[in-house]
Amino acid sequence: MVYSRMIIEKIYVKNYRELYELINKKLKNCKLDTRGIKNPIEKFKKILLVKLQITYQLIDNELNNIMRALFNIKTAHVFYRKLFETTSNLDLDNCLKLFSRSRSITRKLYVESSRMLRNSRDKTEALEAFKHGLGTLLSVYKRKSRIIENIRKTLFEIYRLPDVSGDLVIVITGMPQVGKSTLLSKLTKAKPEISPYPFTTKNIIVGHLDIGEYGRVVLVDAPGLLDRSFDEMNIIETRAVLAIKYLADGIIYLFDINPSSYYTFDEQIRVYESIVNTLNIRNKIVAINKIDTTPPDAVELAINLLREKTGLEPIPISALTGFNLDKLVEKIKEIIVEKRSSLGLQ
Repeated sequence: MVYSRMIIEKIYVKNYRELYELINKKLKNCKLDTRGIKNPIEKFKKILLVKLQITYQLIDNELNNIMRALFNIKTAHVFYRKLFETTSNLDLDNCLKLFSRSRSITRKLYVESSRMLRNSRDKTEALEAFKHGLGTLLSVYKRKSRIIENIRKTLFEIYRLPDVSGDLVIVITGMPQVGKSTLLSKLTKAKPEISPYPFTTKNIIVGHLDIGEYGRVVLVDAPGLLDRSFDEMNIIETRAVLAIKYLADGIIYLFDINPSSYYTFDEQIRVYESIVNTLNIRNKIVAINKIDTTPPDAVELAINLLREKTGLEPIPISALTGFNLDKLVEKIKEIIVEKRSSLGLQ
């Protein structure tokens, strides 16, 4: 897998209130040397023209900031674009066009308002032209408040994501409460929140595993998936699917066949088959977790069933005690070797 840029520059986007307060502050503190202008009306107009220019520049700068932030998402790894569009329910290209048009409109309004101000015959006309220009310029940003707030929230979520650059990306997946976060914490130095309740992981959590000459492996703890169609998934589950589809070189799929498991074995099999068949996952590691608290005969039965259902050799593990995690690492090494071979690397 060839990666695009995985670290995104964080650009802060102001909401309308923040922009309005900044403009108000700048205009109040605006000082202009008009000693060379004798005509009082021309002096008055000059002050208003400068203030109008300041207002235009601040609004245009903020619209440009939004476009820069969106363009950074567009040119980064496709995962970020898909995450942006799924989370915000906005089309990225349409957003860029929208704010490009907004900048053009703002420019035209500024030029027209400046012309009206210059052509005003007295202070009353000048002040009216200034107020009209100020109002129309601010209205461009204000009318976009809802979509800007949506973009701000989505960018905040994306900026919170950790760096997922590495020699190999493995997504740890499965249904909620099967031990994904515990496994990540045991294999890496990551400190995910671990709780006895499903859906503790609401976002993507990353840990790094350095395997000597094999390189740096990125392990991604994705939110748990339920037994339902992709159309019915909530945003938490959708993030997991996007991580698997666009980031993963392979997956570790965890099963929990403990009698006290939240989900049945059949439900877990259906979710596994749905992911593998829909997302066309090439490299798969199947692991049965929590064998330290599961009856041995149940583990043996699950191994045989999974061998038949998946065509793979399941690895019985205990993420809590660390049992057989070395075998998981060996499987990860095999995927690295295969990836290097496919890329023509030694």
